[in-house]
Amino acid sequence: MYVSTPPAVLRFRARLQRIGRETVRAAARVCCTMHDIGNLDASGRRMRLTAGVVAIAVGVVLAAALVALDAGTGWRLLTFIPFWAGSLGILQAGTKT
Repeated sequence: MYVSTPPAVLRFRARLQRIGRETVRAAARVCCTMHDIGNLDASGRRMRLTAGVVAIAVGVVLAAALVALDAGTGWRLLTFIPFWAGSLGILQAGTKT
């Protein structure tokens, strides 16, 4: 996915060009690799992914039970919580944050 460079980064790079070519090259390496750095290691990502899948499975079972029992709309809206938690866990595992 292509994302345009923010203006602040462009200004930062221009300022570094005034300092020196080697400094610009070093900063470009850092700027280009920052998106790959996350704060979760492999076990943390695996834990978030597992928790997310389990939460979505709980949401599916809960939703099916509430539909089968012909529960009210308010009770069915409560299935938002496990679906939200599961989606959050899966997204965090995918983005390493």
